[in-house]
Amino acid sequence: MVKKLLILMGLIVLTACVKVPSVNDNLVIVYSTAEAVDPVQVEVKRAVIFFDEILGGDTVVYFAFNSATITADAQSEIALWADALTTHADFDVVIEGHCDERGSREYNLALGERRASAIRDLLIASEVDGDRIATISFGKERPAVSRHDPEAWALNRRGVIVLAN
Repeated sequence: MVKKLLILMGLIVLTACVKVPSVNDNLVIVYSTAEAVDPVQVEVKRAVIFFDEILGGDTVVYFAFNSATITADAQSEIALWADALTTHADFDVVIEGHCDERGSREYNLALGERRASAIRDLLIASEVDGDRIATISFGKERPAVSRHDPEAWALNRRGVIVLAN
């Protein structure tokens, strides 16, 4: 009798820990039946995976020296973000403006802001709500490459679109 009771208790414990797959739009999320599943968190995970797979994570837009003009190639990258953001209206972005090390701190902060604003304006022109887009200028304070040569400067003159949620 004791053996049967122990076996029954063991089966109950094992049943509570079974993994149950949930399939939603080609994304399989595995959770334990003992856990409460928050549908909002599932949707957030799904959308973040979407942004990473479709857009490749953060998008970097490079700029010419002393310029906030967006190239045609960069415009097509930004258009992908606009499409994704209109599809996922519950996500916001932060656009970072960066500069190379040349120029004063004040000048580079202003140029970084113009670069971030140029990307923001293009997203808004593509019908993304401006309230979902924040901008910040780092000027020359956060270089992507720490060398002091023309190649490094070109890589540091950038705007970066970052998923905020």
